[in-house]
Amino acid sequence: MIVLLSDGKTDLGKNSRTKKESDIDKNEALKIAKDKGYPIYTIGLNADGSVDKNELNEISSSTGGKTFITDTADNLPQILSEIFADSLKLKIVSPGDITANGEYQDVSINIPDSNVMEANISLLSQNKIQVKLIDNNGKERAIPSDNIYYSVSNSYSMIKIINPEKGDWTLKVKGISGDKIKVNLIFNYDLKLNMELSKAKSLSKDKDLYKDDSINIISYLTSNGQRIQDKEIYKGTNAYLIVKDLNTKKEDKLDLTNKGESFEGSYKLKEAANYELKVVLEGKNFSKESEAVLLI
Repeated sequence: MIVLLSDGKTDLGKNSRTKKESDIDKNEALKIAKDKGYPIYTIGLNADGSVDKNELNEISSSTGGKTFITDTADNLPQILSEIFADSLKLKIVSPGDITANGEYQDVSINIPDSNVMEANISLLSQNKIQVKLIDNNGKERAIPSDNIYYSVSNSYSMIKIINPEKGDWTLKVKGISGDKIKVNLIFNYDLKLNMELSKAKSLSKDKDLYKDDSINIISYLTSNGQRIQDKEIYKGTNAYLIVKDLNTKKEDKLDLTNKGESFEGSYKLKEAANYELKVVLEGKNFSKESEAVLLI
């Protein structure tokens, strides 16, 4: 990915290049980023209130990134966490913010299943804090240690737990009385979403076969190439099929049925056309997309 911090302006002064020349360079850069599949996340630095939001939105939206606007550097750790989560199709979960009282306060960290590859806990505070970590067996873990990494500054702390055990962990946080401490949790899953089309072979280059032909879809999660049998990871998740007509660019959406260990459904192609199909899964802690399949 590319992260661009800018005020969004292209006015570089009388003795510099023109806006037209700047736009030519910008369009060339955007083409390279799109060809390589690099999303550009723009952060609008709005200290004087004059950031060009439209310019930054154009850059980010055309490459599949997002735009964030801030007038203070204090928001950068939170913005970068959101960029990290978005780029990996993860979700930020807040286990609960706290107001410090000068003593250690407990924050519950639930590791929902055994497929969590990393648990990233970020803490934003007005002043430096102290932390302790208790695992799911009630044992205090050293910070840092072999599978626990710790980064800290005056107002930002990050704890990364590698391959944490499933269960309820406890984070103990101590800050200066009255400070607001924002806690975020990002799970990184070692998961891949697969999609199978039961009639893919019958959908040949003869486009007449496409119209009114029903396709049966089954989608499921894998880890290290093996299909996941743990039904817990499917609880509270939803999935849907996105069908894109490559000729008209119109998209259709079909909700799939959660079968406990897979998602299933059937879709009828409405026109004789070229199509792109993919499945999107949305869970409480993560989201995943299958690889797209082209019917051409």
